[in-house]
Amino acid sequence: MLRDRGLMKFRPVAFMPEQISSIKQMNKEQDDVKMPELDEQHLENLDLLIYECMEFSLEATVTYYKKSRYEITKGMIHYMNEEIKYIRVVNSFNQWTQIELRNIIDIQIN
Repeated sequence: MLRDRGLMKFRPVAFMPEQISSIKQMNKEQDDVKMPELDEQHLENLDLLIYECMEFSLEATVTYYKKSRYEITKGMIHYMNEEIKYIRVVNSFNQWTQIELRNIIDIQIN
C-alpha cells in the first residue's frame, strides 16, 4: 500500500497565513476607487435632473459612491431631503435606496 501525504502535498501556501491575508488585502485595495471631485456646474446639473425626475416621475439611473466603489441603482427619485441632504430612489420592486447627495456622481434619465 502506498503511503503518501495525500492532499498535504498540494497545500504549500497554507504554511504562510500572513502572506495569504496580505495578498487578499492587496487585491481588495486594487479594486478601490477614489471619489471624484465634481465641479459646481456638474452639481447644479445634478440638482436640475433630480428635480426634473421628481416632478415628472421619470425613471433614472443613479451612479453613486459607496465604500470605495461605484454603485448603480435604477428607479424613480421619490423624495429629496435638503436639510439632511439625501434622496430616496424607489426601484421597480418597490424597494428604496437612500443616497447622500454628496456621494452622487451621475444621473441619467431613462
